[in-house]
Amino acid sequence: MNPLIPVAGAGALAGMIAYFSSSGPEPAPRRAKKKVEPTPEPTPEEEEIDGQDCDALGPTMVEGVEMWPTGERNADGTCIYAPLEPEVPEEPEVPEYPPVNPIPKPGTASQPVYGDTFFGMITKAYGIPAGAERLQRSREVIAHPKNLRFVRAPQKEFDQKYLPDGVIPLTPMFACTIEEQYSSPDGGVGGCYPFIFFPEF
Repeated sequence: MNPLIPVAGAGALAGMIAYFSSSGPEPAPRRAKKKVEPTPEPTPEEEEIDGQDCDALGPTMVEGVEMWPTGERNADGTCIYAPLEPEVPEEPEVPEYPPVNPIPKPGTASQPVYGDTFFGMITKAYGIPAGAERLQRSREVIAHPKNLRFVRAPQKEFDQKYLPDGVIPLTPMFACTIEEQYSSPDGGVGGCYPFIFFPEF
């Protein structure tokens, strides 16, 4: 035995052994687990917003102005409202009146006078003599949309045979101005001759 190293007593040695074997080093502290917050349930108000059909909602008043839903949504899901644009009333359609010429001429309307015949007016307007061509041109003039208001059922045997779709009677039975005649589907009622339109072919 080395005389320079002191030897502890048996009691002290046993105490040291018991201390280290029973306690040992302190364990490291545990890390606390991060608490996961549950997703909050939507409130009844939020559920109502999510389920809104913006197009089905009615108007609401904002500062005295009636506002209607536009069908679009804000970032938070609420419906966007806007005032209605005022409706612009449609202007009534004004019928187009062709220029009037006392002598039948293509592109104008002419009113017959007493003693005129429909075929004679066709000859003046288009320079076509009596025959099949003038008869065909007469049918085309009668069938023009501007002249349909004047067309009546044929009464004479010749007209029933060659103009079965109708004739324009040269009798003073229509309204007396072109505006009145062309504003009416039947030429109006009056004591004047029709303003027959002679289209350009």
